[in-house]
Amino acid sequence: MSPLANQIEKLEQELGTGLFLRLNNEVRPTLYGARVVERAGRLLNNAQKIRDTATEFRDPETVPLTVGMNPTLAPYLTGYLSEPFSSLFPWMRVTLVEGLPENMLRMVDDHLLDMALAAKINSSATLDFTSIWSEPLFLALRKGHPLCTLPSITPEDAPPYDFIRLTHCFGYELEVRLPKQDGSSRISKGFDLTTLRFESICRHICRSDDCTIVSALAAEQREPNLCCFGS
Repeated sequence: MSPLANQIEKLEQELGTGLFLRLNNEVRPTLYGARVVERAGRLLNNAQKIRDTATEFRDPETVPLTVGMNPTLAPYLTGYLSEPFSSLFPWMRVTLVEGLPENMLRMVDDHLLDMALAAKINSSATLDFTSIWSEPLFLALRKGHPLCTLPSITPEDAPPYDFIRLTHCFGYELEVRLPKQDGSSRISKGFDLTTLRFESICRHICRSDDCTIVSALAAEQREPNLCCFGS
């Protein structure tokens, strides 16, 4: 008996059932043996994937990175990220994902995102947070809006009738000080814009008397007729 046949026979004895049918001129797997071969193939394939992953992690630049950003950052931050990553880590594949802060934190916790950029007020008992920059918020208005004549403005001074407050919170501390929309403050406007994407709202503001809050990063790349004052 060959060494391989001897090992197979020992395995069958250990398992308590046959792996192969041994006929006069043919040897073929039993039904159980075929299932064992199938599962063994998957195990070998996964083992190779583990080796391939180890090869990737020996070279950090080849490990893919997935970064989450909320809609108030995504349209304006991609350029800041793409240039340094392309220069410093040319072989790294970076995937940017846009979503609401609470959803992104959940995705980080579930290992669907490697990291997420979110406002400081967002929190999670299972995640670590590192502050990487700070910036003021602004009230975004069209140029020529009456409020543009003011040297400064506070969140409480934002006009409830013209203020577009998004249905979701982005985690900025002063959001609690902004006008609450009670369903009647903008009802005569005729258009409910609160479910639009942030960038769409900014473009709408350029041609209306409406206003909303934007981060300094967004204000820096604002439309030509968007006037922003510190809040």
